[in-house]
Amino acid sequence: MITLRRNVLIFHQAAMGDFVLTWPIALACARLWPTNRIIYVTHESKGKLAERAIGTEFRDGEPLHPLFSSDAKLPESAMKLINGAVTIISFVSNGSDAWADNIRRLAPEAQLICVTRRPADPIDQHIMTYHAAQFGEIVQLQAAIGQMIGHVAASGATARRPVGSRVIIHPGSGGEDKCWPPDRFVDLATVLKAGGEDVHVVLGEVERERWSSDQMRRIGDVSALHHPDDLIQLFVLLQTAKLYIGNDSGPTHLAAISGVPTLALFGRDNESTWRPVGPNVRLIKQVPISDLPTEPVVEAVKEMLTSLADSGTSVNVADED
Repeated sequence: MITLRRNVLIFHQAAMGDFVLTWPIALACARLWPTNRIIYVTHESKGKLAERAIGTEFRDGEPLHPLFSSDAKLPESAMKLINGAVTIISFVSNGSDAWADNIRRLAPEAQLICVTRRPADPIDQHIMTYHAAQFGEIVQLQAAIGQMIGHVAASGATARRPVGSRVIIHPGSGGEDKCWPPDRFVDLATVLKAGGEDVHVVLGEVERERWSSDQMRRIGDVSALHHPDDLIQLFVLLQTAKLYIGNDSGPTHLAAISGVPTLALFGRDNESTWRPVGPNVRLIKQVPISDLPTEPVVEAVKEMLTSLADSGTSVNVADED
């Protein structure tokens, strides 16, 4: 029996911020091979997010975990997925490990591309460009990824959305050293509320643990609080924003790449590699971020809101370092 191979599988296991930065690769594959199925193999929550945001398919990565073991045996559904692959892009293997050996054994006709997710040493380029450079042996695909990175920077990765009405703030991040102090977010929200803005704040479990009861009360007094249950709820909420403000975090990357005007607060040196990408992104950097006062953030927000009001749509705004 002849197996029809038209799956392009993209294996990815890392955090949401890293995940959305791979979207130009998936979109480039879809443009280059329009009759193929572009399928992320990842955690269900991220897979559903990509399905909603950029139209890819997904499969839960859990049944394929045996690939990390020698001489892996896969469930029938997983074998069918692998056997149907024409191209496999992996962010989970270095190409010389048990995972890659299993793929070559189980899908010998599939083209395997192993992408180093993060460089070992600092680089002077954006992580999207770093990823694209690793497709050098596939000239057409590398060119398509490069073009898609440019498109995402100019127009975003998702469908054009109506202009929102809310200012949405997400004050969290995976690392506490990336977080602007809670009191300054409270002060920022207070100023915006006093200026007539409809302020909404997204709080994750980590923020609810780190923030004091007084900080929670104060932010609740000047904003509507949201606790999304999953990434789809977060994505839908972000679509209602006219402006998003956040730390160096996954939600900030998601807002930017979705075309939401975004002000990102950075507290590390390599913003050239990890800055959010989208059509309207402004970045304020201070190392450490705890030294960043409230006033320059308030001024940047006011400038962005004025530009948005003057244009009536999203506009590009210059960076401020």
